[in-house]
Amino acid sequence: MKEAEPQLTIKLRGETSDQVLAMLENRSLDLAVGRYSNATQHNIFHYEPLGDEALCIIARAGHPLARRRNLRLRDLAGERWVMQTIETPARPILEMEFGKAGMSTPADMIEANSILTIIHLVQHSDAIAMLSEPLVRIHLASGLLKRLPVRIQSRLGSFGLLTRRNEGLTGAAARFAGRLRALSRA
Repeated sequence: MKEAEPQLTIKLRGETSDQVLAMLENRSLDLAVGRYSNATQHNIFHYEPLGDEALCIIARAGHPLARRRNLRLRDLAGERWVMQTIETPARPILEMEFGKAGMSTPADMIEANSILTIIHLVQHSDAIAMLSEPLVRIHLASGLLKRLPVRIQSRLGSFGLLTRRNEGLTGAAARFAGRLRALSRA
């Protein structure tokens, strides 16, 4: 969009879905990419799915576990974990996976809201984390991080384009939404 409209100001925010939806509701944003954060938000917002996210467990490239071929979640119980807070969509999934594996939440844990902080901590320590695969794909491809061979059965719910219900987008916001739709189909 910036190539076609260099004078257009686009503001990208990195807050959690609940924070972004609060900004959308109070008209600080024209649209959001995220997911519902509570069961009644469909009354306020229109949702258009764009994709979904597989989850993976990551470690730094030189981590001793990065060389292992077979790992189960139970094998990671004694590791230091960096986890998102319980309010995020991924953390309850991780807790559910711990429960299915018959294990407690690891005691050696750091909680962080920032994905960049989580990635930084994993890259520079022996901590491991579970994150959305699309969020870490570039770090995996560059070799900075390794995906540990642990199967996470659950997926994050779909994410999509969120707008205020019964309000259409116009101008640059409508063009931006159109580009998001095209990218999600590609």
